[in-house]
Amino acid sequence: MSSAGQVYQLKAKVIKFEGTLAILESDDGQIIRWPIKELPGDIHEGSTVRLIASTAKSEKAAREQLARDVLNTILAG
Repeated sequence: MSSAGQVYQLKAKVIKFEGTLAILESDDGQIIRWPIKELPGDIHEGSTVRLIASTAKSEKAAREQLARDVLNTILAG
């Protein structure tokens, strides 16, 4: 489990768009489906994005649940 206050980053490239989702590929080959509306407005195929996860001590439990939800969504996709 991570320590409070740490920041984790994942670099990914937009490889294509499918409907309302951007299909991202991380440096290690993981495929991530991410809502286009949750990305910067100037995003296009070939763009590189950095996904960031962080927690704060006072919000640790809520952020850990959010991280689990996000990971479950990614893995289920």
